[in-house]
Amino acid sequence: MPRSRAADLLGQAALNQFVTVGADSITMDGIAARAGLSIGAAYQWQPSLEGAVQHVLHDELPVLAGEIARNPVLERWLQPSSSRDRLLTESLLAIRRFPAIGPLVARAVDVVSQALDPLGLAVLTGSQAITVAGCSLPAPARTAVAHLYARIQKTDEVGDLPWRTPSAAILDGVHDLATVREPAGSGPDQIGERLIAATARVLASPGDTTLRTIAQSAGLSTGAIYRRYDSKDQLVADTIRAHLTSQRTTWAIPFVARLAGTQDGDPATVLAEQLALAGNADPEQTRLALEFLVASRVSPDARQVLVQRITDAQQARQSLFEVMQRSEIFSRPDTPLALSWALQITPTGTRLLSLVTPQPDQEQWQPVMARLIRAL
Repeated sequence: MPRSRAADLLGQAALNQFVTVGADSITMDGIAARAGLSIGAAYQWQPSLEGAVQHVLHDELPVLAGEIARNPVLERWLQPSSSRDRLLTESLLAIRRFPAIGPLVARAVDVVSQALDPLGLAVLTGSQAITVAGCSLPAPARTAVAHLYARIQKTDEVGDLPWRTPSAAILDGVHDLATVREPAGSGPDQIGERLIAATARVLASPGDTTLRTIAQSAGLSTGAIYRRYDSKDQLVADTIRAHLTSQRTTWAIPFVARLAGTQDGDPATVLAEQLALAGNADPEQTRLALEFLVASRVSPDARQVLVQRITDAQQARQSLFEVMQRSEIFSRPDTPLALSWALQITPTGTRLLSLVTPQPDQEQWQPVMARLIRAL
């Protein structure tokens, strides 16, 4: 076979492997098998896996970034029609394993950011990231989020925010929803807690996550793990469960209280603070959040936990906003759905983007969030 033909086959195979199995599972053996060529031919093409990934991104990522910039209609990219369209988000996740690709990805992000403001870019990458966890936005949500974003782009940054005071019955409903709490645990388990803490530390550190490394980090034997868990997947799933509550309304309650006028202050400030925190979080916490996503790609137990958490949190926020809908604060009936999903996926997007580019601080997020509120 001509060398150029083999290179084309291997390049396409590497791209398909990268966006299908992800950076953590891609191998030269897998690339060669997908191309229908020998492993020797693969190493003749590129001497290392990192070189193969860099080669593919160098050829493909600028093309995709240009397509997004030329067609910045958000709905087109929230649920990609092909796995290749998810290449930007997959590349952001891949920086954890292949740090050398950071500059390539940063240049692509810069191109896309010229067409989308920080909120649009974060929504795009966040929505694609949760598909890695197996929890895609339903079609009505994609449409609602895209329409909300289009309204935000058309809203200027000046003028008073459109306050309306809801009725007492509406506010009672908001406060009732605000009291949702997680069920109490079954009691302290010191060894179990050590295992959970150790798993989180190992996940957030470079290198492979194995039961041996987790046991070493916890100061326990692997036998202590097997007495509690049948597999690493179950331990990772429990770690995700311990770190992420199922019905998080921490973003929504202060926002709704200010939007409803029951507390003083600007509701845009609440959202700006939270997004600034997400984008400038401690690197270890950021990595841990992303490792949870990646673990769910290969672990059915972890995927089930994470999908349930994403779904529950979205439903909890949507319930709050539906209560507000009845107060006629929102101008459109699809606003609760759009807003609940936007607030669910944006923090994930900001964490991902923070791997390659400084994220806006609270002051920079403020006008974007004010436009969001005016567009409601």
